[in-house]
Amino acid sequence: MTAQSIWAAIDERLAAGQRLWIVAVVAHTRGSPGTTGAVLYVADNGDVGGTIGGGGMEKRLIADGHAALGAPAYGPRWRREVHRADAGEVASGLICAGEQCNVMFVVEPERDGAAIRAFGRALVTGETGVLTITTDAPVVFVAGEATPTGVWPATDRACARVTISSRQTRRLVVFGGGHCGRQLASLATDIGYHVTVHDRRGEVLSDAGWPAGVARRQLPETGIPDIVTRDATGAFAVVMNDNVLADVAVLAAVANLPWRWLGVMGSRHKIHVIRSKLGEASVADETIARIVGPIGLPMKSDTPAEIAVSVMGQLLQIEGRAR
Repeated sequence: MTAQSIWAAIDERLAAGQRLWIVAVVAHTRGSPGTTGAVLYVADNGDVGGTIGGGGMEKRLIADGHAALGAPAYGPRWRREVHRADAGEVASGLICAGEQCNVMFVVEPERDGAAIRAFGRALVTGETGVLTITTDAPVVFVAGEATPTGVWPATDRACARVTISSRQTRRLVVFGGGHCGRQLASLATDIGYHVTVHDRRGEVLSDAGWPAGVARRQLPETGIPDIVTRDATGAFAVVMNDNVLADVAVLAAVANLPWRWLGVMGSRHKIHVIRSKLGEASVADETIARIVGPIGLPMKSDTPAEIAVSVMGQLLQIEGRAR
């Protein structure tokens, strides 16, 4: 499940009057099966949703969740889970390598429902905000706050405060909501990216079939709204509109923004034409040079699904080299 879908499921449970015990991964290292942002919940009717790594660790945590929901009081807690057999008391029961830090807390329908709902909306829209969990107090969501995800332990297990940021670090912005853009958005969402798709064609964005959690924004006929500038810092961006002139217009407007990486789909000839037209539009040579194209891994990639796999593979390679 994506971050958007798991928190939407939690919101639905709370709206139905259920108490929930939640486990959230707030930090991890390479090799860990549980990654930052992953969530597992146990409902007071026995239902379980999400995952934070699976295996014996998850089985143990689910049992802990049932016990916590039956306890008279349960404040936020944390646990380091090391995925090695020789890790002693912090061994997770898995041997995958890496480690993760889990936080555990209980949410109540009337007390915490509004904050959880606001947090879920922020995950979908990409809004910056922080969900804060403290001992013996309602869960609070503060929009606009930039505190990172983290835990402030009061003892070796209990937490004074837990913060979970709605600002996802893995972000992809797609310009062009056609067949290829939709396939790429779907695959990236499944992998765990927050995806925003921009297109000037409102009918494309309103069409049925978009995966849940993909933010869709209609661009004006000219210019780029401020929200694109806000989204750019640290994000991957892929331009794949339905025609060359649309690609040129978007690239001329966004190529100088602080993207982590900016690429445009097309053959070598198409990329040459795009670069030439950007030069004619007085886009600086150094700005044009930052645009990557053609994009994707060197593999068969003719259909929209194949193109999505090829491009997504390239982005994952870039992420892997940065670790």
